Amino acid sequence: MRSEPIRVLYFSSFANFRYGGQRSLYHLVCNLGRTAFIPHVIVPAEGELAERLRARGVAVSPLDLPKAEPGRALVCGRAVRRIHSILREGDFDLVHTDGPRNTLYAGLAASLEGIPLVWHIRSSDRDRYDRLLCRLCSRLILVADALRERFDFAAARGKCLTIHNGVDLEEFRPHGVPSPPAGLERRGAEVVLACAARVEPQKGQDRLVEALGRLGKGRRTLGLLLCGEIADEGYRWRCEETARRHGVADRVQFLGHRPDIAGVLSAADLVVLPSLSGEAFPRVVIEAMALGKPVVATDVGGTREAIDEGVTGYIVPPGDSGALAERIERLAASDALRASMGKTARHRAEKFFSIEANVRTTEKLYREMMNGDRAGYGHRK
Repeated sequence: MRSEPIRVLYFSSFANFRYGGQRSLYHLVCNLGRTAFIPHVIVPAEGELAERLRARGVAVSPLDLPKAEPGRALVCGRAVRRIHSILREGDFDLVHTDGPRNTLYAGLAASLEGIPLVWHIRSSDRDRYDRLLCRLCSRLILVADALRERFDFAAARGKCLTIHNGVDLEEFRPHGVPSPPAGLERRGAEVVLACAARVEPQKGQDRLVEALGRLGKGRRTLGLLLCGEIADEGYRWRCEETARRHGVADRVQFLGHRPDIAGVLSAADLVVLPSLSGEAFPRVVIEAMALGKPVVATDVGGTREAIDEGVTGYIVPPGDSGALAERIERLAASDALRASMGKTARHRAEKFFSIEANVRTTEKLYREMMNGDRAGYGHRK
């Protein structure tokens, strides 16, 4: 039985704190049992993620990993050697990555030391190097069962484990935000919808605006808060043009990136995720559920694993603005239905999607890997 703490070297693909993967990594690392685990996080650059982690007493080091391309063998080799040195100097027991690039470099370095590596999969999009990368991994953590389709090949067989994302049930709790954040206006809307996602084509905000337009002359006046980084200005213009064409431009607010996501979702009566593709297990769905909000989401990635159809929200086909409009109208028309679904959604989040459950399951996997239950490399100790 191991007595000393397990030293884990984590890799983050991004330095900011805007995306779900970085928020999930932050909550995992900060909630590990500190007597049993010692985390150290490698980030591509200094930024908000590093600042937040250091404020919680977590060691952080910046290391920008180059893109692996033909003709760059020397610089790529240096990156592998640098990680190898970090592993040896820090006497790490386990490596935890979150993207193809850091999995490639860390996987090669870890294999030199016989250190097991777990790759955390947060995207449903296939990568052309998936098969190669899986050979460098001992285990793969999938944030949803739906992602197993991406890894339906021999190199991943027996390595996949689903661990759903967890939500901070204290931060995201009904009535936990004392008042709506500054800059949010109902603009006379009787029912407010919120969508929190980067503004880009695959997130489908134009279909949501179109759905709002279909309901423009409904029984209740609706408003829409679009919260998220403007990743594609041309697409934002397209959404605005759609709103003007349907006569609902005055009902749509583009908020941009907001750090107070709990406040934005709390200010809404229901939450909508109209994504067309690319989702894995979107955090905003379980955050909305934890806040006691019913959710209407498209059937992409693991949304069906989060939402109990017809009980905590509704699931509609991707790209179907008519189906979106129908489900939104059903919820907008009934305060009682929204309250009932929202209450059940909170209970579901408490039961299945707490940070505590996420962290304890991950810790259990780490221990199993250290005890030899792994499909990849052995351990040097």
